[in-house]
Amino acid sequence: MILHFIKRDFNTHRLTWAIIGLATLLGLSLAAVFGIAALGILLYAYFFLGIIPMYSLVGSNWRTQHVMSRNYMLSLPLKRSRLFLIIQVRALVFWLPFIVLAMVLLPFAQAEMERLSGKLSVIDFFVFLLCLLFNVIWFINMSIKMQISFERITSYLTQKQRALKSIGSMVIYIGGMFVIGFSFFGLFALGIWWDILVLTLVAMLSFFFFSSARDAWLYQQ
Repeated sequence: MILHFIKRDFNTHRLTWAIIGLATLLGLSLAAVFGIAALGILLYAYFFLGIIPMYSLVGSNWRTQHVMSRNYMLSLPLKRSRLFLIIQVRALVFWLPFIVLAMVLLPFAQAEMERLSGKLSVIDFFVFLLCLLFNVIWFINMSIKMQISFERITSYLTQKQRALKSIGSMVIYIGGMFVIGFSFFGLFALGIWWDILVLTLVAMLSFFFFSSARDAWLYQQ
């Protein structure tokens, strides 16, 4: 079943994958001329690769040419909890290039990070990788939660209710983005115990949004 969805996702986003393929060739060409630091630009392209497909992965309340109907997904002979895990795997496929490139670039960034923070240990790199994975989990589930929440907001009767709920959702989203940025820029700043504190905060937020997105998916109408 997962392979069926992954194949469908690939066909739906062939243009996106083609653009990413061209961006990869361009990034490698720039890296050959200007050095490995040029691949940092490619990291942004891979980041957007993870963001763009989320709407189609969750499905919409109505079927369109490029977005699967969520009613069709929910009518499949599968438990909603299993469908939710399938969405996680499908989304992770689009984030794999970002994760892999970040891991490849990490050793090359060692010199700059050591210049700013002193010599880094194996534990520092382990903390960085865990922080990266937790942030990806956070982003996947925040996207799921936001999409379902905004659909629910449109059903509110008054404009005031819709506005307040929309503002509240955006504040949570922007706050989460701030935490993601802080988690990376704050790493290695004040020693290993500070890194563990930052990692713990990101892990707790990732678990919270995973649980929140799962509840929103399971109990949607």
